[in-house]
Amino acid sequence: GLGALAPGPLNLTSALPSGPTAELELIVTAQDGQTEGRYALAVQRAAPTSANDLADLRGTLALQPAFSTSVFSYEAVVPFTTKDVGLEPVLPYEARYSVVVV
Repeated sequence: GLGALAPGPLNLTSALPSGPTAELELIVTAQDGQTEGRYALAVQRAAPTSANDLADLRGTLALQPAFSTSVFSYEAVVPFTTKDVGLEPVLPYEARYSVVVV
């Protein structure tokens, strides 16, 4: 137990078991140590995203065609003496995936 607590919000954490849904139970015990209030909480995990789109592709290259979220193949011409190029893949807001240049 947590002992006597002050009124107001509590910050409690609980590890979620594996699986798409977790059932949690909160038990509140009164000062008399006997009377209990029970609260059930079902936590539904959102499905993992399969989104893998870029919001933009910037860099030191002039892409042909110009970047579009519906185009997945580009070309760029650089001078023969070019040793490296800069790429800045821009992920959509709140994206939770990684980008690797190979």
